[in-house]
Amino acid sequence: MVQSPFTFLRGAAAIMAYDLSKAPTTDMRVQACGDCHLLNFGLFATPERHLVFDVNDFDETHPAPWEWDLKRLVASFAVAGRDAQFADAKIKDAVLSCVRAYRRQMRDCERMTPLEVWYQHITAQQLIEEAPDAEARKFRSAIAEKARRRVVEHLFPKITRSEGDRFRLVDQPPILYHVPEADFMDRVRQGLADYRQCLSDDRRVLLDRYQLADSALKVVGIGSVGTRCYIALMISDGAGYRETLSYRLVGPEREEHKDRKADHKDHEGGDR
Repeated sequence: MVQSPFTFLRGAAAIMAYDLSKAPTTDMRVQACGDCHLLNFGLFATPERHLVFDVNDFDETHPAPWEWDLKRLVASFAVAGRDAQFADAKIKDAVLSCVRAYRRQMRDCERMTPLEVWYQHITAQQLIEEAPDAEARKFRSAIAEKARRRVVEHLFPKITRSEGDRFRLVDQPPILYHVPEADFMDRVRQGLADYRQCLSDDRRVLLDRYQLADSALKVVGIGSVGTRCYIALMISDGAGYRETLSYRLVGPEREEHKDRKADHKDHEGGDR
């Protein structure tokens, strides 16, 4: 976090939430992202394996005034611009463009039905087709291809290995390594059982097709300061299909900035 003001901003969602809580608000509450900075937007695969552009980090999601997300987003444009040594005029243009785009989108949503808003999304192909020129189109195409290579199927040869008739995660310290605690896997199994209980029936059926094969601690991004993050390797019987499930433990210090009078549940989510 000491690398630059922008890396500090990325890792200080709780600090910014505390500061915003002391300022005047509209008191129009939504289920806010909670960490809505520009690097938390990107391309990711939906459960249907479609590549879409959206916000992709929900570790800090919490009921809050709607403008908190927007303030954090535009602040990130300003701080990132200064970090990159852009001219003040260019930074101002970026911030104003961000706010205008947000306002236009809210007006468009006002004319939609609730279902249309719920299912609205931006596909990778749409992002490429709407590029303003050939150079931007080429750049967006390259980003989309990079995102496709990041999906789980491409990661398995790097992070797993076969040991006889079973698969295990490969230690890659300090980024990925097994936890040297005798009861660790028992606690992971209990956590998965608890997680299963909060799923809808159809998703329980899907989860039940897989069995826990291994789990390890995984170091992730700056925004996860104060948490212990892990991945679980899940194997489907017979065919040997492999998937990973990310999860994390969150300490009480991450909860201090949250409003306990909220009428929505906290959801310590994760990356999409």
